[in-house]
Amino acid sequence: MGFILFGSLLRSESIRIGRSRPKRSKHSLTEGFVREQRPDADALMVYRCRLTASGLQRTWAKTDHRFLYSLPNVYRLNELSGKATRQRVRPGPKWICRGTTRESSQDVASATLSEPTVYVRSEKAHLFHRQGRPLVFAGAIVEPPKSQSRDRRALWPRSGDLVRVMVDATTTCRKGSVSSMPDDTVLGYGFYNHDSMYRVRLIWQTRLDGEAIPRQEQADGTFRIDLKRVLARHFATALGIREHLGLLEGPAPACRLINGEGDRVSGLCVDLYAQYLVVQSSARWAEQYRAQIEAALLDVTSGKYSVIWRPNWDRLRQDGISKESVSSRPDPLMGQTPQGEEPAQIPPITIMENGLFFLADLEHGQKTGHYCDQRDNRLFVRQLVQDAHIERVLDLCTYTGGFAMNAIRGGAHQVTAVDSSSQALRLAYKNATTNQISCTLVLDEHASMPEPPTTTLWLQRDDVQNFCDRLYAAAAAGSGNELLYDLVVLDPPKLAPTVESLPRARHRYRKMNAAAMKAVRKGGFLFTCTCSASMTQNGMFPATLMEAAFDAGRKITILAERGAALDHVVSPAAPEGRYLTALLLAVE
Repeated sequence: MGFILFGSLLRSESIRIGRSRPKRSKHSLTEGFVREQRPDADALMVYRCRLTASGLQRTWAKTDHRFLYSLPNVYRLNELSGKATRQRVRPGPKWICRGTTRESSQDVASATLSEPTVYVRSEKAHLFHRQGRPLVFAGAIVEPPKSQSRDRRALWPRSGDLVRVMVDATTTCRKGSVSSMPDDTVLGYGFYNHDSMYRVRLIWQTRLDGEAIPRQEQADGTFRIDLKRVLARHFATALGIREHLGLLEGPAPACRLINGEGDRVSGLCVDLYAQYLVVQSSARWAEQYRAQIEAALLDVTSGKYSVIWRPNWDRLRQDGISKESVSSRPDPLMGQTPQGEEPAQIPPITIMENGLFFLADLEHGQKTGHYCDQRDNRLFVRQLVQDAHIERVLDLCTYTGGFAMNAIRGGAHQVTAVDSSSQALRLAYKNATTNQISCTLVLDEHASMPEPPTTTLWLQRDDVQNFCDRLYAAAAAGSGNELLYDLVVLDPPKLAPTVESLPRARHRYRKMNAAAMKAVRKGGFLFTCTCSASMTQNGMFPATLMEAAFDAGRKITILAERGAALDHVVSPAAPEGRYLTALLLAVE
């Protein structure tokens, strides 16, 4: 008995002073413990340790040479004041984070005791540690077992929580070898959402941003992640890129200031229009932390702009949030103004792009009011018209006349712009008059086809497919090649919002492009676009155009391939951010 007691004391002393390491058993203690002492007579010693064999992190107490599961209260000695304060420690399963001394100082380590943690399978850890992927899918996460008690389930991360993402060393790689990463490797921090296919959207990645995430001391003496500082850091970097590109110059600039994963803030886009910042949220976390987002934007921009909030309800529904649930919540972070009042109506404002003036409806217009992603492509069309001496241009799905007016600036004499929305055409008419372009607005869908000579810009309300069919029929009836165009621009709305809708959307793209090709004169050009990410990422657009050419009885050649404007930055770690494909075709 004396030998056993003496051996226990030796092991206790070796752990306490750290001079020697005992032989590891199946559940041996490792280095990196945190020592805490309760200031009462029995001098109870508490150690937070790691169990290396199973990869679990627990809070353990040592007293009377017995290990207890946990203690409800732990006293921590404040090194600055010399006073001991009581801290509540709750036991939790392995996916709830527990403090370690590897990550930060003692104060920060103690703060992480209450931070929820999501564990990534070791076989998937390289996607985030080496490739820098910002989105964690459900298949990469070690899901908690359903057999856990209700008390422990209450400690699981909830949708909207800012969680720490770590490697789970208990899972093995496909070849059966254990991951070389230690079980306490912190991959980053992000927002958890059980209702989304993106279980975690990383907002901080250790290899890119460093191990020490900004924290702020709370009133109770704990340290919590300072989300405003994290966002401000990303926003400042994005703002600097746009400044270097010269996109913020001029009296009424318009550009994409924050572009989701490309700027390290998945689920959030911000467009700058003159004196306004239009925020488009497409993720649960963005709605939940609206106040921090707005505060960070105002800090980075020195309060020069007003913020308009526009939720993308189609994307938010995919993230588990409905418009009804948001509007019914009294929380101002969920889509209402901070004072609970209805915001004032903002009339369409004037912006400048490539020397042209456009009206942008920031509250009710498509997207955030203007298609900034096509800015460079509109300038490309202007240069094409000028270099190729193109006279007749047809702009299909014109919206507010962007491509049409750039073609006129390039030297085109007769431009027809078609759209099914009368509201968009009225904005296009105002844009034309503002830029001193002679224009005719026709809202009658059954009006006769425009014939030369006419005004420089003819705005026609009609369905694209119907207009092209009528145009081709009129040309075949006797008007001949005079009604056809040297250049046709086709920029339809997103037809494939999801991968499931791609087959049907591909059929529609095929029909629309076949009709557009019939409207092109022999030897003319077709500039056609798709803004469907699933179509772009699958690389199906060229094949779809080839099928359309067969349907139209035309031969096509790809002359150029383009994407979104420079301000729509894409991260190499998130290629799914590429959604826009624009092809210039020669049509025979």
